[in-house]
Amino acid sequence: MIYILAIIILLTGVVLERHANQSKILPIQLAIEWLILVCIAGFRYRLGGDTLFYMDMYDSWPSLQEWNWDEVLSNRYQPLWYLFCALCKSISLDFTCFQFAHAIVVNTIFFRFFHKYSSRPFLAILLYAIFFYPYYNFEVLRAALSVCMFLLGYDYLIQRRWVAYFLFVIIAFGFHLEAALLILIPSMFIVNNSKTLTYISIIILAFILAFTGDLISAFFSHFTNSERIFLAVVSYIERDKPSLSIFNLITFAFSFLTYVLALSLSRKDERLNIFSFFILWEMISIIFRMRYSVFFKRTMDFSHPFIILYLSNLIALRKEFSVSIKKTFANITLIGFIFLYGKTYFKPLNNIPFYRLYLPYTSIFDKETDTERENNLYIYRDE
Repeated sequence: MIYILAIIILLTGVVLERHANQSKILPIQLAIEWLILVCIAGFRYRLGGDTLFYMDMYDSWPSLQEWNWDEVLSNRYQPLWYLFCALCKSISLDFTCFQFAHAIVVNTIFFRFFHKYSSRPFLAILLYAIFFYPYYNFEVLRAALSVCMFLLGYDYLIQRRWVAYFLFVIIAFGFHLEAALLILIPSMFIVNNSKTLTYISIIILAFILAFTGDLISAFFSHFTNSERIFLAVVSYIERDKPSLSIFNLITFAFSFLTYVLALSLSRKDERLNIFSFFILWEMISIIFRMRYSVFFKRTMDFSHPFIILYLSNLIALRKEFSVSIKKTFANITLIGFIFLYGKTYFKPLNNIPFYRLYLPYTSIFDKETDTERENNLYIYRDE
């Protein structure tokens, strides 16, 4: 199984990373890990929900020879997405070319980000591969490119070089509408630097959520003249509203506790505190997800890479914790995030679990179609 082979290789990197005398091997190991993740995504065949739909539509999107700005701007998706696809078509019309180009861009930028900001980059890559690699490489293909632009712009965000940062925000928006949220991040850092403002903001957002159900759609209706943007936002808000079942309420309570513990731990160590803003971001998102499942799940696309950094640093620092209660909190936090991110693979997709979107792995070499997988996916999308 290709996934097992990949995990073994990534685990090898984690082991080598812990031995200083193996430092000369690490660049080679990093290249091998990058290559296998790129190849798994590049050689896949009809693997992933969004991949299936983009494959079906790919031929109808314009090539560079057919490019027309008026037509592109009136289409469903953002212009830089169509431009990226058109550039891929200039190399080859086969969708496999697009898959490889996408996988190269996404994994190169993610690897760079983890290598630059994690104290244990190989551990961060392993966590990324387990929890988010299928998501960013097989599913949210447009959003993944948008997230990549944000990761590149993060360098300028922490340096407070606002012009350069907002340039990357504009590029990110050119791939996906959700990048509009990135405009808020500089001002939200102010909230994050104050414990009082942090908890006040959570209470206010919870109050808004409880008493103003149509606030978000009303906001976009009032402030945008684009019917396409408004309908896209409304479709996200209305889709998959979660039921307030006992299980969902318990899951929410456990999720909230996990983020509270993570935020508490981050406040006590500077090596964790640099990521506390994104813990707060996800904490606020899960509050809103109680009412708007898909919309606020997508707001977390930008925070997940930073939570991976946080977890890799927390695992690395855990042995340094001398206070037993602090170590206990760290263990609960790690278990909490494993549960939160791992349970996604087991959520129902019509009559099959979600992990069936990726298992069994099918490649362009055999081009086998999993009828059960695709039928359940199309039924789910049509509901």
